[in-house]
Amino acid sequence: MGKKVIKETIETDKIVRITFDVPLSLRKAFKLKATSDDKEMKQAFYELMRGYADGKFKLN
Repeated sequence: MGKKVIKETIETDKIVRITFDVPLSLRKAFKLKATSDDKEMKQAFYELMRGYADGKFKLN
């Protein structure tokens, strides 16, 4: 595998691991679909999930 493929796989794995621990209400609130073709959306989703996991914001 090339470096780019490995990096994308690692990022995808991070998103998958984070989303499994995210409450259903949060996933529904974001209504984001992370696709391999849309890297900007994947990055935004990752940052939102990371912020939630770090306690930077909560759902009301």
